[in-house]
Amino acid sequence: LGRTIVLSIIMILALIALFLLFIIPGIIMTVFWSFAVYALVVDNVGISQSLHHSVKVVKGRWWLVFGYLLLIGLLVLIVTVAIIFPLVFIIALISGILGAVLGISTLMALVVGVLSIFITTIVNVFILPFSFTFMERFYVNLREETPRLYDVEKI
Repeated sequence: LGRTIVLSIIMILALIALFLLFIIPGIIMTVFWSFAVYALVVDNVGISQSLHHSVKVVKGRWWLVFGYLLLIGLLVLIVTVAIIFPLVFIIALISGILGAVLGISTLMALVVGVLSIFITTIVNVFILPFSFTFMERFYVNLREETPRLYDVEKI
């Protein structure tokens, strides 16, 4: 867990720098490093080696990986919005009516905000494991098709 946190912090800081300086390289490296955590955990390699593994696995398949990342992101977004929007709308409607009747609209707005965050968290608890499992299986399949993955060479 500690190595995963360190890797995540390193990737986040590097990607923030890339996105602030240059948008396109930030997107490119996000895709190249998309499997770094999976390489770290599944292959039990070091932090820098996991970044190299991710780049090697994605190399030559960048558009395929980008497409799948985009697709899985859109699916998660659609499912999340489809579940959350009607629930939050109903809660907001009920709390708006109650707030108008009881005269405590500020409190009701706070209740709607807290319930929205709670519902979003619950939905993500059920959705995100599927996307993580998909990405792990995708990484393993691409890794098996990658020749000379474990050779120590400069990329």
